[in-house]
Amino acid sequence: MTQLQIMNLCVDQTLHDLLYVNVRSMMPADCPREVLGVRDRFQADVRPSSNHHTNPTMASPHASLLTHHLLALSQPSFDAATQHPFLHAAGTGTLPKHALSAWLSQDRLYAQSYIRFIGLLLSKTRLPSSQTTQSSLQWRITDMLIEALTNIRREIQLFEKTAADYELDLQTPWEGQESFEMTHVTRGYVDLFMSAAGPGTSLLEGLVVLWATEKCYFEAWTYAGRLRLEGNLKQGDGADGGALGKELIPNWTSAEFAAFVGTIGGWWMSWGKWRG
Repeated sequence: MTQLQIMNLCVDQTLHDLLYVNVRSMMPADCPREVLGVRDRFQADVRPSSNHHTNPTMASPHASLLTHHLLALSQPSFDAATQHPFLHAAGTGTLPKHALSAWLSQDRLYAQSYIRFIGLLLSKTRLPSSQTTQSSLQWRITDMLIEALTNIRREIQLFEKTAADYELDLQTPWEGQESFEMTHVTRGYVDLFMSAAGPGTSLLEGLVVLWATEKCYFEAWTYAGRLRLEGNLKQGDGADGGALGKELIPNWTSAEFAAFVGTIGGWWMSWGKWRG
């Protein structure tokens, strides 16, 4: 199962199971209107049946983190997606330069679509006029989304600089393509972003997708980084010319990125404590 399928699984399970038994019960009655709409929609439309699977420990706001439960829904598939042979090659220094070029070319297109995705999520925030930026959850979510935009802009610049320094081509066709264009997998990412942030969706739904994508990305490259450490590879080692070891993997496994992913995941539990 691909990372895209894993993320779709996370979103589907959240919106048709977890939101009913967990998030709905955690939302206060005075939270923003668009989030109340999610709560009320699932209360009306998603009814537990005799064969509806729920985890009773998730019905309480004090139960395990929703993010942990999401990952546990399909742990073998998640592991397969974040320990893919491509990542194994990246971690063991055997990934050829042309393969890295092709992958970065697609990841750069993904990053560009991420900017629009975050912009659409920002448009769904409702900033209160009577609270400080420190006390309002809506302001804290806004700060996190602005940070996401700053991070992705820096990421695109890193791609361009790394390509120039290590002679990588950011318009390399994928295997089987005659010319450079977006692959169907990258198109799937873009469609996922647009569907999760479109007019008919809530900020909550978009943030589930944001967390899922970033979590997959971080865990995937953490796996590759761990392989490099286990193999005692130096930063410059590798068939790719050193770009992964010196520039890319350190960026994608940094303490700052880990903290950012944790911030998105920690947002879920804030719903149980926030009162506007």
